[in-house]
Amino acid sequence: MKAQRAAVPLGRRSAQSAAIAGQLFALPVFQAARTVFCYCSAGDEIDTYPILRTALACGKRLCLPRTLEQGRMQALQVDTLDRLERTARGILEPAPDSPLVPPGQIDLSILPCLAADRQGVRLGYGGGYYDRFLPDCSGVRLALCADARLFARLPSQAHDVLCDIIVTESQVIYIHEE
Repeated sequence: MKAQRAAVPLGRRSAQSAAIAGQLFALPVFQAARTVFCYCSAGDEIDTYPILRTALACGKRLCLPRTLEQGRMQALQVDTLDRLERTARGILEPAPDSPLVPPGQIDLSILPCLAADRQGVRLGYGGGYYDRFLPDCSGVRLALCADARLFARLPSQAHDVLCDIIVTESQVIYIHEE
C-alpha cells in the first residue's frame, strides 16, 4: 500500500487531497464538531493542512497527536500551526507544553490510513498508537482514504478500532448505516 500510494503523481495526489477535504467539509459531523482531532500529514499522505487550517478558521478546538513512549499518544490543543515541532520521525507535532485535551471531549477524530474497507477497518502503519488512543474517545472516527485503496474487506485483529466513516475523493461511506 505504501508503494502504491507513493506511485501516485503529485498532481493527482493534490487533486485527491482537495476532493477529500471538500467531501469532509460538507459533512454535518464536521460542521457540528466543536473539538476536532486530526493528524499532520507527512510525505505522500493525504494532505491534512487545508483541513487543519479550516478547522482553526471555523473556530473549532483543534487538537493534534503528540506521541509518547510505549506506543501511546495524547491529544494536544493548537491555536496555530506555527508552533509545531518536527519529531525524530519527521512528523510535525504540537509543542509538549500545549494544552492537553481529554479524549472524551473529542467530537471528531480524523485518522490516517494506508487503506480501508467498507466495514470500517483502517490499515495504519503498524504502531498501534491510534488503536490504543481511540477507545477513550467518545466522538466519531473518520478515516481519509483514496478511492484506489478502498477495499471490500481487509484483514483485522481484535484490538483494531473500527472507523465510523470513510471519506474518499468520490464517496462518503457510513459504516453503521444499512
